[in-house]
Amino acid sequence: MSCRVLVLRLILALHLASQLVVAQPLNARSFGAIPDDGKDDTVALRYLLGNCSKGGGEVFIPAGHYTVSPLTTKQGGPLPVRTVDILPVPSNCHVRGAGHSPLAMPNVTTIAMATNGGADGKGVNGVDGCWWRMFGWCGNTSTCHDVPSNITITDLHLSGSTNYTEYAQIAGSREHGSLIFFYAPDQTSVIKGITVKRVFVEKVAGDGMDFGDGVQDLLVSDILHRDCLRVGV
Repeated sequence: MSCRVLVLRLILALHLASQLVVAQPLNARSFGAIPDDGKDDTVALRYLLGNCSKGGGEVFIPAGHYTVSPLTTKQGGPLPVRTVDILPVPSNCHVRGAGHSPLAMPNVTTIAMATNGGADGKGVNGVDGCWWRMFGWCGNTSTCHDVPSNITITDLHLSGSTNYTEYAQIAGSREHGSLIFFYAPDQTSVIKGITVKRVFVEKVAGDGMDFGDGVQDLLVSDILHRDCLRVGV
């Protein structure tokens, strides 16, 4: 057998072996989201989600406490997706934490909205601890990304950190905060294939989870919710 044939066979074998390599989920720590350090993790999580396809369609957020806010989403540098007040989840992406139930502490991934700051000095969007959205889609292709599909969100504890205890305390559009938000803006936009499992949502001045017009093939199961001041799901 000639050396040329051996080289060709070696190249073919290496090529076939490379096809068997399974992409590992992207880890939030690798993008600078460090739990329990008291720092804002919004930009790091946005980078993580924007690169989801490089992890074979899966990102992992390890156990611990992460803080997010709208204060850093509008100024975040050359992010993989456009910036709005949301953590946009792209198509074909599985967002996975380490756990959601308070009974499973410390093996829980908690992502909480900041409770101070805001453009008007009265907290986020004028309501302490209330951010317009957290995970999902902003509902606009011009300011977020294309209409998403095939998204899974599992094993997360999401907190709005609101200080309000009654819906009547909140006025105007600020009550529309949601921790998971998928809503198509018109009848031509269809969001297909959304799965949410093992997620605990709490303390939001609005809806815990909001699935609106245009969402098809929706599966929501094993959900805990507490202190959602309008609708749990």
